[in-house]
Amino acid sequence: MDGLRAAVWLVLLGVTATAAEPVFESIPQIGTPADSTRYEDVLAHSVERPFGNAHGRPTNVHETVHGIHATYRNKLFTEGRRRINCLYMGDGLIAVVKEPEFLIRNVQRHIPPSLRGYRYPLYFVKQLGDWDDEPLYIWDEWTAYICGGESAVDDHQVKGITDDCDAVSGCLEFSIYAVATYLTARERVPDYVERHGQFRAVLSHNLMRAEAAFDAGRYVFRNTKQERLYRNLQTCPDAEPIRTVLRDEFGGAFLD
Repeated sequence: MDGLRAAVWLVLLGVTATAAEPVFESIPQIGTPADSTRYEDVLAHSVERPFGNAHGRPTNVHETVHGIHATYRNKLFTEGRRRINCLYMGDGLIAVVKEPEFLIRNVQRHIPPSLRGYRYPLYFVKQLGDWDDEPLYIWDEWTAYICGGESAVDDHQVKGITDDCDAVSGCLEFSIYAVATYLTARERVPDYVERHGQFRAVLSHNLMRAEAAFDAGRYVFRNTKQERLYRNLQTCPDAEPIRTVLRDEFGGAFLD
């Protein structure tokens, strides 16, 4: 954990990253992966027992990634570092990000009605009682959806498995929510955004991952909800603030 402690201190001090270069820390490999797929990668880095495949391999990956986040977050919590989150980037790497000081309910106003996907009521209404003061919980979920999407794409490309019609929509939906979190931070704690380059750097990195998984799986895992959300992002007037950030600061992710 020495390297992880050092990474955490850099994050807490705000000496973390440029906009293009997030700071990652390696975590130990627990098991031996059978191949190079995201599924095997995630399971091989989980200290806790994986969630299981009862609801499909992408769901197993999604839930197991939450476990990886919790494992390393809890280790740092025991050392008194309670305002951070740990996010799994794949390939044995995590990113430590300092929690900004605002509430998840503050993010709601930056998510226009046209971009509120079917998961919005669960994460932005029902679960506020549990996570409201930890806005990077949104990124925790986002990262889990990205890993699940990457796993589904790998399974299709490597193994010919296509058993989930909704495997990559979370990559798109939560990218919108992640950008809304960034807009909230710029509005409420601009000094945090300026000081903690890791926040923006991880956002940029995860947007690239999310877009790649969505693009690779969009026409494999077809569903009307994701197409409606994608179309709304491209065209709806109330989505312009999200489009502006994506276009001006993050290379037009999901817009090209």
